[in-house]
Amino acid sequence: RLFCFVLWKAFVHMSVNKISDTAFMISWIRSGQPTLSGDPWASVWNTRRAAQIGSGYLEAMGSLNGRACCLRNRYIAERLLTFEQAHPRMSLLNIAAGFSMYPFRLKPTNSTVDLDFPHVNAFKKETIEKLQAAGELPKRKIEFLSLDLQTDDAIQELRNTIQKQTKYGPMFIILEGILYYLDLAVVRLLFQALAEELPAESQVIAVAWSPKIKHTAKMETARTFFAQDIQRADNHYTYLAPSFFTNLDSLKCTEQLGYRDIEKEFCNEQLLAEGTFLDESFYLLKKGVK
Repeated sequence: RLFCFVLWKAFVHMSVNKISDTAFMISWIRSGQPTLSGDPWASVWNTRRAAQIGSGYLEAMGSLNGRACCLRNRYIAERLLTFEQAHPRMSLLNIAAGFSMYPFRLKPTNSTVDLDFPHVNAFKKETIEKLQAAGELPKRKIEFLSLDLQTDDAIQELRNTIQKQTKYGPMFIILEGILYYLDLAVVRLLFQALAEELPAESQVIAVAWSPKIKHTAKMETARTFFAQDIQRADNHYTYLAPSFFTNLDSLKCTEQLGYRDIEKEFCNEQLLAEGTFLDESFYLLKKGVK
Protein backbone atom coordinates (compact mmCIF):
# COMPACT_ATOMS: atom_id res chain seq x y z
CA ARG A 1 0.00 0.00 0.00
CA LEU A 2 1.06 3.58 -0.65
CA PHE A 3 0.94 4.50 3.03
CA CYS A 4 3.39 1.73 3.93
CA PHE A 5 5.63 2.78 1.06
CA VAL A 6 5.64 6.35 2.35
CA LEU A 7 6.66 5.21 5.82
CA TRP A 8 9.46 3.08 4.38
CA LYS A 9 10.69 6.04 2.32
CA ALA A 10 10.70 8.18 5.46
CA PHE A 11 12.96 5.69 7.23
CA VAL A 12 15.33 5.54 4.27
CA HIS A 13 15.52 9.30 3.92
CA MET A 14 16.12 9.77 7.64
CA SER A 15 19.14 7.51 7.38
CA VAL A 16 20.52 8.74 4.06
CA ASN A 17 19.73 12.43 4.14
CA LYS A 18 19.86 12.93 7.90
CA ILE A 19 16.60 14.83 8.05
CA SER A 20 16.37 16.29 11.52
CA ASP A 21 14.77 13.80 13.89
CA THR A 22 12.93 16.70 15.50
CA ALA A 23 10.83 17.18 12.35
CA PHE A 24 9.54 13.62 12.59
CA MET A 25 9.26 13.86 16.39
CA ILE A 26 7.11 16.99 16.35
CA SER A 27 4.78 15.68 13.66
CA TRP A 28 4.42 12.39 15.57
CA ILE A 29 3.42 14.32 18.71
CA ARG A 30 0.90 16.39 16.73
CA SER A 31 -0.59 13.26 15.22
CA GLY A 32 -1.55 11.98 18.67
CA GLN A 33 -4.00 14.87 19.22
CA PRO A 34 -5.24 15.95 15.77
CA THR A 35 -8.21 17.92 17.12
CA LEU A 36 -6.13 19.87 19.61
CA SER A 37 -3.33 20.50 17.11
CA GLY A 38 -5.64 21.29 14.22
CA ASP A 39 -3.54 18.99 12.02
CA PRO A 40 -5.42 15.92 10.76
CA TRP A 41 -2.59 15.08 8.33
CA ALA A 42 0.38 14.84 10.74
CA SER A 43 0.21 11.04 10.82
CA VAL A 44 1.49 10.77 7.22
CA TRP A 45 4.99 11.41 8.62
CA ASN A 46 4.81 8.79 11.37
CA THR A 47 7.59 6.21 11.47
CA ARG A 48 8.93 3.78 14.05
CA ARG A 49 11.88 6.10 14.67
CA ALA A 50 9.55 9.10 15.07
CA ALA A 51 7.50 7.22 17.67
CA GLN A 52 10.65 6.18 19.49
CA ILE A 53 12.01 9.73 19.69
CA GLY A 54 8.63 11.32 20.36
CA SER A 55 7.74 8.99 23.21
CA GLY A 56 11.26 9.37 24.62
CA TYR A 57 10.95 13.15 24.52
CA LEU A 58 7.60 13.10 26.31
CA GLU A 59 8.95 10.69 28.89
CA ALA A 60 11.91 12.97 29.57
CA MET A 61 10.04 16.27 29.43
CA GLY A 62 6.59 15.26 30.65
CA SER A 63 3.38 14.60 28.73
CA LEU A 64 2.27 18.22 28.97
CA ASN A 65 4.99 19.13 26.50
CA GLY A 66 2.99 17.16 23.96
CA ARG A 67 -0.01 19.31 24.74
CA ALA A 68 2.09 22.43 24.30
CA CYS A 69 3.44 21.18 20.97
CA CYS A 70 -0.10 20.65 19.69
CA LEU A 71 -1.18 24.07 20.92
CA ARG A 72 1.66 25.72 19.01
CA ASN A 73 0.38 24.26 15.75
CA ARG A 74 -3.21 25.12 16.64
CA TYR A 75 -2.42 28.75 17.44
CA ILE A 76 -0.53 29.28 14.19
CA ALA A 77 -3.18 27.51 12.11
CA GLU A 78 -6.02 29.53 13.61
CA ARG A 79 -4.22 32.86 13.12
CA LEU A 80 -3.45 31.81 9.55
CA LEU A 81 -7.13 31.09 8.86
CA THR A 82 -8.14 34.41 10.39
CA PHE A 83 -5.64 36.13 8.09
CA GLU A 84 -6.99 34.33 5.04
CA GLN A 85 -10.54 35.35 5.92
CA ALA A 86 -9.43 38.99 6.07
CA HIS A 87 -7.34 38.65 2.89
CA PRO A 88 -8.93 36.11 0.53
CA ARG A 89 -6.06 36.66 -1.91
CA MET A 90 -2.83 36.04 0.01
CA SER A 91 0.18 33.77 0.21
CA LEU A 92 1.99 31.87 2.93
CA LEU A 93 5.76 31.72 3.49
CA ASN A 94 6.77 29.10 6.05
CA ILE A 95 10.44 29.49 7.01
CA ALA A 96 11.98 26.20 8.20
CA ALA A 97 8.71 24.47 7.36
CA GLY A 98 9.74 20.94 8.31
CA PHE A 99 6.73 18.62 8.08
CA SER A 100 4.11 21.18 9.05
CA MET A 101 0.91 20.97 7.03
CA TYR A 102 -0.43 24.53 7.12
CA PRO A 103 -0.93 24.82 3.32
CA PHE A 104 -3.69 22.23 3.52
CA ARG A 105 -5.69 24.50 5.84
CA LEU A 106 -5.78 27.17 3.13
CA LYS A 107 -8.06 27.47 0.13
CA PRO A 108 -6.72 25.76 -3.01
CA THR A 109 -6.46 29.12 -4.78
CA ASN A 110 -3.84 30.49 -2.37
CA SER A 111 -0.18 29.59 -2.68
CA THR A 112 2.52 28.58 -0.21
CA VAL A 113 6.30 28.70 -0.20
CA ASP A 114 7.89 26.11 2.10
CA LEU A 115 11.48 27.08 2.91
CA ASP A 116 13.84 24.43 4.27
CA PHE A 117 17.03 22.50 3.55
CA PRO A 118 17.22 20.84 0.11
CA HIS A 119 16.97 17.25 1.39
CA VAL A 120 13.95 18.10 3.57
CA ASN A 121 12.17 19.77 0.67
CA ALA A 122 12.96 16.95 -1.74
CA PHE A 123 11.53 14.32 0.57
CA LYS A 124 8.49 16.38 1.55
CA LYS A 125 7.68 17.24 -2.07
CA GLU A 126 7.98 13.62 -3.18
CA THR A 127 5.83 12.35 -0.31
CA ILE A 128 3.11 14.96 -0.78
CA GLU A 129 2.91 14.32 -4.52
CA LYS A 130 2.52 10.56 -3.97
CA LEU A 131 -0.20 11.09 -1.37
CA GLN A 132 -2.02 13.57 -3.60
CA ALA A 133 -1.86 11.17 -6.55
CA ALA A 134 -3.47 8.53 -4.33
CA GLY A 135 -6.16 10.96 -3.18
CA GLU A 136 -4.92 10.93 0.42
CA LEU A 137 -4.05 14.64 0.49
CA PRO A 138 -5.91 17.54 -1.13
CA LYS A 139 -4.25 19.47 -3.93
CA ARG A 140 -2.51 22.71 -2.96
CA LYS A 141 -0.16 25.17 -4.66
CA ILE A 142 3.16 24.66 -2.84
CA GLU A 143 6.56 25.89 -3.98
CA PHE A 144 9.62 24.50 -2.23
CA LEU A 145 12.48 26.92 -1.66
CA SER A 146 15.74 25.24 -0.61
CA LEU A 147 17.79 27.59 1.52
CA ASP A 148 20.07 27.64 4.57
CA LEU A 149 19.61 31.02 6.23
CA GLN A 150 23.05 30.78 7.84
CA THR A 151 24.82 30.87 4.46
CA ASP A 152 26.01 33.85 2.43
CA ASP A 153 23.41 35.44 0.14
CA ALA A 154 20.54 33.54 1.80
CA ILE A 155 18.80 36.68 3.05
CA GLN A 156 19.01 38.24 -0.43
CA GLU A 157 17.46 35.13 -1.92
CA LEU A 158 14.71 35.36 0.68
CA ARG A 159 14.14 38.99 -0.31
CA ASN A 160 13.85 37.95 -3.95
CA THR A 161 11.28 35.31 -3.06
CA ILE A 162 9.15 37.77 -1.10
CA GLN A 163 9.26 40.24 -3.98
CA LYS A 164 7.94 37.55 -6.34
CA GLN A 165 5.15 36.60 -3.93
CA THR A 166 3.83 40.15 -3.50
CA LYS A 167 1.77 39.71 -6.67
CA TYR A 168 -0.55 37.51 -4.61
CA GLY A 169 -1.26 40.24 -2.06
CA PRO A 170 -0.43 40.34 1.68
CA MET A 171 1.75 37.56 3.03
CA PHE A 172 1.61 35.46 6.17
CA ILE A 173 5.05 34.48 7.47
CA ILE A 174 5.67 31.62 9.91
CA LEU A 175 8.87 31.48 11.97
CA GLU A 176 8.26 28.38 14.06
CA GLY A 177 11.06 26.41 15.65
CA ILE A 178 13.86 28.22 13.82
CA LEU A 179 14.87 31.48 15.52
CA TYR A 180 16.70 29.82 18.41
CA TYR A 181 18.95 27.95 15.98
CA LEU A 182 20.05 31.06 14.05
CA ASP A 183 22.88 33.39 14.97
CA LEU A 184 21.61 36.68 16.38
CA ALA A 185 23.17 38.59 13.47
CA VAL A 186 21.18 36.43 11.03
CA VAL A 187 17.98 36.95 13.03
CA ARG A 188 18.45 40.72 12.78
CA LEU A 189 19.04 40.54 9.02
CA LEU A 190 16.00 38.29 8.64
CA PHE A 191 13.64 40.72 10.35
CA GLN A 192 15.16 43.65 8.50
CA ALA A 193 14.37 41.87 5.24
CA LEU A 194 10.80 41.12 6.35
CA ALA A 195 10.24 44.72 7.45
CA GLU A 196 11.52 46.11 4.17
CA GLU A 197 10.10 43.62 1.68
CA LEU A 198 6.71 42.50 2.97
CA PRO A 199 3.70 44.21 1.42
CA ALA A 200 1.37 46.24 3.62
CA GLU A 201 -1.05 44.28 5.84
CA SER A 202 1.23 41.24 5.93
CA GLN A 203 1.64 39.38 9.21
CA VAL A 204 4.46 37.44 10.86
CA ILE A 205 4.16 34.84 13.61
CA ALA A 206 7.45 34.36 15.43
CA VAL A 207 8.07 31.69 18.06
CA ALA A 208 11.09 32.32 20.29
CA TRP A 209 12.81 31.30 23.49
CA SER A 210 12.95 34.06 26.05
CA PRO A 211 16.13 34.54 28.13
CA LYS A 212 14.08 33.77 31.24
CA ILE A 213 13.87 30.06 30.33
CA LYS A 214 17.59 29.67 29.62
CA HIS A 215 18.48 28.14 32.99
CA THR A 216 15.19 26.44 33.85
CA ALA A 217 15.03 22.74 34.66
CA LYS A 218 12.94 22.04 31.54
CA MET A 219 15.46 23.78 29.30
CA GLU A 220 18.32 21.78 30.81
CA THR A 221 16.36 18.55 30.32
CA ALA A 222 15.60 19.45 26.71
CA ARG A 223 19.23 20.25 25.93
CA THR A 224 20.34 16.95 27.44
CA PHE A 225 17.71 15.03 25.47
CA PHE A 226 18.63 16.68 22.18
CA ALA A 227 22.34 16.04 22.75
CA GLN A 228 22.06 12.43 23.93
CA ASP A 229 18.97 10.97 22.29
CA ILE A 230 19.03 12.54 18.83
CA GLN A 231 22.69 13.55 18.69
CA ARG A 232 21.92 17.23 18.13
CA ALA A 233 25.04 19.14 19.19
CA ASP A 234 24.46 21.23 22.29
CA ASN A 235 25.34 24.41 20.46
CA HIS A 236 24.73 27.98 21.41
CA TYR A 237 21.03 28.87 21.21
CA THR A 238 19.66 32.34 20.56
CA TYR A 239 17.27 33.68 23.20
CA LEU A 240 15.21 36.75 22.28
CA ALA A 241 13.71 39.12 24.82
CA PRO A 242 10.23 40.57 24.21
CA SER A 243 11.82 43.97 23.55
CA PHE A 244 13.40 42.56 20.39
CA PHE A 245 9.94 42.13 18.88
CA THR A 246 8.27 45.21 20.34
CA ASN A 247 11.00 47.51 18.98
CA LEU A 248 11.09 46.31 15.37
CA ASP A 249 10.86 48.93 12.63
CA SER A 250 7.80 48.67 10.37
CA LEU A 251 6.55 45.52 12.12
CA LYS A 252 4.20 46.24 14.99
CA CYS A 253 3.81 43.60 17.70
CA THR A 254 0.06 43.27 18.22
CA GLU A 255 0.01 40.06 20.26
CA GLN A 256 2.41 38.45 22.72
CA LEU A 257 1.42 35.11 24.24
CA GLY A 258 2.73 32.06 26.05
CA TYR A 259 1.41 28.52 26.02
CA ARG A 260 -0.87 29.08 29.00
CA ASP A 261 -2.53 32.00 27.18
CA ILE A 262 -3.03 29.85 24.10
CA GLU A 263 -4.43 27.01 26.19
CA LYS A 264 -7.04 29.36 27.68
CA GLU A 265 -8.11 30.38 24.18
CA PHE A 266 -8.55 26.89 22.75
CA CYS A 267 -9.17 24.55 25.70
CA ASN A 268 -11.89 24.31 28.31
CA GLU A 269 -9.48 22.72 30.77
CA GLN A 270 -6.21 24.41 31.81
CA LEU A 271 -3.51 21.81 32.51
CA LEU A 272 -0.30 23.71 31.78
CA ALA A 273 1.02 24.69 35.21
CA GLU A 274 4.22 26.72 35.43
CA GLY A 275 7.31 24.53 35.34
CA THR A 276 5.55 21.52 33.79
CA PHE A 277 6.52 22.28 30.17
CA LEU A 278 9.15 24.08 28.10
CA ASP A 279 7.63 27.49 27.47
CA GLU A 280 7.97 29.48 24.27
CA SER A 281 6.96 33.03 23.45
CA PHE A 282 4.64 33.82 20.54
CA TYR A 283 4.62 37.17 18.76
CA LEU A 284 2.15 38.33 16.10
CA LEU A 285 3.64 41.14 14.05
CA LYS A 286 1.81 43.26 11.49
CA LYS A 287 3.22 45.30 8.63
CA GLY A 288 1.76 48.72 7.98
CA VAL A 289 -0.18 49.04 11.22
CA LYS A 290 -0.14 52.57 12.64
